[in-house]
Amino acid sequence: MPGFVLNCSGEIEALMDSTGLPLGMFEDCRVETKSIRLTAGSIVVLLTDGVSEASDPAGEQLGLQGIAEYVRAHRTEPAQNLADGLCQHARAFTGAQVQQDDTAAVILKTG
Repeated sequence: MPGFVLNCSGEIEALMDSTGLPLGMFEDCRVETKSIRLTAGSIVVLLTDGVSEASDPAGEQLGLQGIAEYVRAHRTEPAQNLADGLCQHARAFTGAQVQQDDTAAVILKTG
């Protein structure tokens, strides 16, 4: 799942649909870059697929919609709390099922 920016009005902008290899997988790997202008109140969300693909007992994935809803609802929290809470939310979303993938999130907030 590509990262995204939640702007101050609550709208989502995808950072990039990547078709390349994961960053850091190989030492001499070319990667695409993209520049965006962040405004005050923007939140950058970067996460592993273990967060977006967390599935509830019925097989429904948390997905972008569920992640965005969580970030919107907790946008006033410090970045570290928001990242930790998002990973906990993904694990709780799975219910009693064993999580099949890693969950990690990086949150950057503008002032």
